[in-house]
Amino acid sequence: MPSLILWNLWKKRNSGKHGKNMSINRLIFQISTSIQILLKVRRQGFKGVTTNWPNLHEKLSQHVHRLRYTKVLWELPPVEWIKCNTDGACRGDNRGSSYDFCIRDEIGDIIYAQENAVEDETNNVAEAHAILEALRYIIQMQFPPCIFETDYLLMKRVLNEVWEQPWSIANQVDEIKTLLSRGAFR
Repeated sequence: MPSLILWNLWKKRNSGKHGKNMSINRLIFQISTSIQILLKVRRQGFKGVTTNWPNLHEKLSQHVHRLRYTKVLWELPPVEWIKCNTDGACRGDNRGSSYDFCIRDEIGDIIYAQENAVEDETNNVAEAHAILEALRYIIQMQFPPCIFETDYLLMKRVLNEVWEQPWSIANQVDEIKTLLSRGAFR
C-alpha cells in the first residue's frame, strides 16, 4: 500500500513538473483505483472493494487475514533404517547461502549433522548441495538404508523425475542420481 501511494504521489509530482496539474481528488481516485486493482488480483476473496477512499480504508482496517497451516510431524524411520533431513537457504542479493543436513537413527538420536556456507548461490543450488553432501557422507560412512526428507518441492519433483531439472543444478542432480543408484535410498 505505501508503495502504491508513493508511486501515485511521484506521478502527481512529475505531472506538475511537466506542466500537467493533477487535483487532489484525482490523486485520491488514482490511489483508490490502484488499491482496488491490487486487491482484485492478490486477494480475490476480499469482498466489498470500492474506489471510495473512506469506505476502502475502513474495509481494509477491519480485514483479518485467514491463515492456513499444515501440521507436519517428523516420524521415526523404520527399524534398521536412518533418516536424513536436508535444508538449503539463500539470503538473496548475493549475501550468501548455506545448506545443512542431519542424520538420525531409528530411535531419533542424531548420528551426524553438518552445515556449510555456499558462496553467492541460489536456493536451488543450496538445496542441491545439501542433498549431495548428505549422500556423499552416507555412502562414505556405509550407513544402513536411508530415507531422505527435504522441504524443497523442486528437488523432490526433479529427483522423482516429475519435473525437468533446472540448468543451474543439472550437474548436482546428475551426481545425486548416480549416488542414489549406489545404495538403498527412499
